[in-house]
Formats: sequence, structure tokens, C-alpha cells
Amino acid sequence: MSLGRNEELLNLLRAFAERSKLVAAICGAPLVLGAAGLLDGRHFASDITTDTEGWFEKGLRAERLIALDGNILTASVRAVFPFYATILRWFGEEAAAFISWLGSLWRKGVCARQGLMVSSPTIDM
Repeated sequence: MSLGRNEELLNLLRAFAERSKLVAAICGAPLVLGAAGLLDGRHFASDITTDTEGWFEKGLRAERLIALDGNILTASVRAVFPFYATILRWFGEEAAAFISWLGSLWRKGVCARQGLMVSSPTIDM
């Protein structure tokens, strides 16, 4: 099943957004936010240029690599470090330690080998 058709996931994303939690997606993942209706009337960035499902139709594509519109953060994969920096600013010190740890794994290639399904000693993903 496509993530954009998984109602459980879409409802979870909507619930987070309604509670003003940061909802972030990078590369092609903004499509899922579009499927949930979270991009409607909002600026977004994505590496996907062809949207055969129409999930981006009500969103406003940004002319930059990263977009933060309210509590919705989207980015091109080419903006991975500004994406992380924005998350750090949103969550503060606890996130800084986690992002630093994740960045060290990224540099070592561990994330790619494990499909990004990783956990830190203090924060579970």
C-alpha cells in the first residue's frame, strides 16, 4: 500500500498538525503530506516534479529548497542540513544532541545501510 493511501498514517499526521506539532518531510515525502491535506494553501518544497495523484494541487510550490509554513516543514534532499537546522531550532537542545548523533551516522553511511531505521541511546525513532 502507498503511504499516501494509508489512512492510519494520514490521520496521525493530521493529528500532529492540528496540535501544532512540527510535521517534517524531505525529498519525495511531502507527497504524503499532500495526501493528508496538510499542504493545502501552504508553501512546500519537494524533489518530486510529477504528481500523478494530484496531492500537490492545493499546495504552493516554493521556489527554494526548503519551506517552513507554520508547523509544516518540507525540503529537497539537497537541503538536508538546513532541514536539520530548522528541526534543531524548533525542538532545541534535546534535538541538537540527537541530530548530531544522526549526522555522525549519516557520515558513516550507517543510515543508508539500515534504511534510516535507527535509534539513539536516549531517543527512539
